[in-house]
Amino acid sequence: MINDTATHTGPYMAIQAVNGGQAVLNPTSITSNIEDFDVNLTIDSGQTIYGDFANCTLVSGAVIAYYR
Repeated sequence: MINDTATHTGPYMAIQAVNGGQAVLNPTSITSNIEDFDVNLTIDSGQTIYGDFANCTLVSGAVIAYYR
């Protein structure tokens, strides 16, 4: 589980928000295959986004990042 603002190195294939709240992902510190990812991305608890993430950085909240 990731619940801090440090950059965590993958590769990850999915990121899921946990702990009953929202997680906010920082686009300036995430390398992924998602195009036009240039603003903070908020995902609700239980929601999962899929992609090819080289790393993951949070602004707030907590996520489980699934290794590829």
